[in-house]
Amino acid sequence: SNATPLQFQIEVHNGTKSTSTNSTWIGNLSANDLRFGTNNTTYMTLLSNGRLGVETTSPGGYMEVNGSVSQTIDAAGLGYGALTKSQTTFTIGPLASIVVSIKSANSMLVSAGSYITTSDRRLKTNSRYR
Repeated sequence: SNATPLQFQIEVHNGTKSTSTNSTWIGNLSANDLRFGTNNTTYMTLLSNGRLGVETTSPGGYMEVNGSVSQTIDAAGLGYGALTKSQTTFTIGPLASIVVSIKSANSMLVSAGSYITTSDRRLKTNSRYR
């Protein structure tokens, strides 16, 4: 409400919320939501507990999107993905692995357009072609 003014800050120097010299920090100085929008409509909300909502003002997870989301994992073709019952783990390349939590209210589509596999006989132990 207008009775209690909010404090908002844009900081472009090394202050208490910056991570290093010449960093930029934008945010509220109080425990209120930070909302982004256009045409008097909120499209993205950052709650005071750190949860981010896109097309929702009350995200239930750390990031919640109310709508369609498209994500390309490993477009270079160097990794693999595995979908399990409790979580999705994508391994990109030989060393990096991230865990992605998926929540779907209605449906979820997982697909692969194409894939290529190769075989290296130097790595095989029980092969007559070794």
